[in-house]
Amino acid sequence: MTNPAFKWKHFAPEIILWCLCWYGSTPMSYANLSDMLAERGVSVNR
Repeated sequence: MTNPAFKWKHFAPEIILWCLCWYGSTPMSYANLSDMLAERGVSVNR
C-alpha cells in the first residue's frame, strides 16, 4: 500500500526518497540532482 503522504505526486515514492536522501546528505544543486536521476533513467525538467 502506498503512503498517503505521496498522494498526487508525479514520481514514485522511491524516487522522491532517493532525491531527498541525495539532496539532504551532500551539497548539490537541482541540476546535479537531475543529472544523477538521468543517469538512472528518470527524466525530470530543469
